[in-house]
Amino acid sequence: MIINTEVTKKRGRKEKVTSNEVFNMIRDNKRITKRKLASKFDVCLGTIGNKTRQLRRDGESVIFDKKGYFVLEKILKDSDYKEIVSYVQWVIGCLSGAADCGKPVKTILIESKDFLSNKLSSTQRKSLSQFCGFVKGIVDQIEMRKEIED
Repeated sequence: MIINTEVTKKRGRKEKVTSNEVFNMIRDNKRITKRKLASKFDVCLGTIGNKTRQLRRDGESVIFDKKGYFVLEKILKDSDYKEIVSYVQWVIGCLSGAADCGKPVKTILIESKDFLSNKLSSTQRKSLSQFCGFVKGIVDQIEMRKEIED
């Protein structure tokens, strides 16, 4: 990531924090909450949310779970696979919980379709599809083993 040393302007005012500064703070801390980031930069929580969304749109793998923000590549490089497993379990738990909601699922699916078509690039949609296919394959294998065992 290239660090912009110039002060960025937005709507005629100086920004208190840039996306690059947020990225560097997350990377350097391995994992940090939105509240701690906002406190360190003296900005509101919404500003941190906006900066991290911008980082993801720019291709940085800044993601979060219940423990805070982290940079996926850093965890992979650190060989800390327990963190990745924990994150994937959290994501799958969220999706599973949404699927169990019943009636609200239709609304969630409609909103998801709009999000997928308007917010994700073709490459991002393909990656997501491959990941979901991988998860489906694992679920199918588990179900087949359970049927064989019963």
